[in-house]
Amino acid sequence: MLNATNLHVAAFVAASLLMLGAISQRTTVPVEALPAIQTTQAAEVQRCAECHAEICDSYLATPHLRTLRKPTDEEVFRHFAGQDVTSRGNAFAFATRDDGYALTAADRSDEKKVDWMFGSGEHAMTGVSLEVSPCGVTEIQQLNVSWFPHCNLEATPGSDHAPGKPSLGVHLNPADSLKCFECHSSQMAIDDGAIDFASLVPGISCNRCHLDAQQHAASGGSLPSGVAWDKLSALESIQRCGECHRRADEFTDDELTPDNKLLIRFAPVGLSQSPCFKAQLDDPDARRLDCVTCHDPHSPAQADTAFYTAKCNDCHGASSGGVPCPDSPRSENCMPCHMPVVQHEQLRVTDHWIRIRDDI
Repeated sequence: MLNATNLHVAAFVAASLLMLGAISQRTTVPVEALPAIQTTQAAEVQRCAECHAEICDSYLATPHLRTLRKPTDEEVFRHFAGQDVTSRGNAFAFATRDDGYALTAADRSDEKKVDWMFGSGEHAMTGVSLEVSPCGVTEIQQLNVSWFPHCNLEATPGSDHAPGKPSLGVHLNPADSLKCFECHSSQMAIDDGAIDFASLVPGISCNRCHLDAQQHAASGGSLPSGVAWDKLSALESIQRCGECHRRADEFTDDELTPDNKLLIRFAPVGLSQSPCFKAQLDDPDARRLDCVTCHDPHSPAQADTAFYTAKCNDCHGASSGGVPCPDSPRSENCMPCHMPVVQHEQLRVTDHWIRIRDDI
């Protein structure tokens, strides 16, 4: 019998919140568990668009909606099928097959079929090959070649491309395999540890953040759509985003350091450590700063640097009593110095740990 996975409960439970005075000061706050997403509860974008057309039209262009796709998706297929690359001395190719394509290597006779593609392509796209354990549980092999917008095909971050016989991928255990699909889909069901892919809705759709969207739509809008996001505190808000984008309380104190470049992948973690964010925790009159201060979840991220500079000046501008920057006028782009794009292996991501840096 199919049951909705409890993984999607975890994606919306703000457990183990940080008390962000000092990095090492932690506390947990009990939070009532939210109901699991049942396979009958999905509210498709088209249904939501009946009343929220402008929001839904904008959302169709967001990376969240493309965060999990089949390898035959037109954009994905173009970047992988028939392409090859030599990475760290090893030759790889995505050889086309009747039902798609597979990752091959020059010194190997086996291959790994690409079953799903993770990532929108804003930062990367990484394929996985599905496997089934002896007890029938879903597992995945994360393939060792990914696509990046600035360099096309290259080694997947964290993959083993040491000299010698090349590896095609990294095996993930069942728990980690399920977590990957959990954060890249809007709903899925599992049957004794095996994902029911017929019920899986890839990408992040309306009901992923609005858990009661189906009952909201069925009631003509009279019933709530789930989490009252506008009622959350700034800390609660970033923790909910952090259920997929990671939270600071998932890391040790030794890992929570600006020198740890892995943290650039996890925006809520860096933001939670920023003085700009911490200031509001002790000052009820401080301006609010959370993920949605700069990022409308229903629209693609702003590309105009002036937009972000204006956000900085809401607190740091002359009219707000902010201290002038000693290096640049307030009209200049703040990002290169305080939130630069940082590269880790082939990933290039904006560092959300806002600070005065000594490495620029």
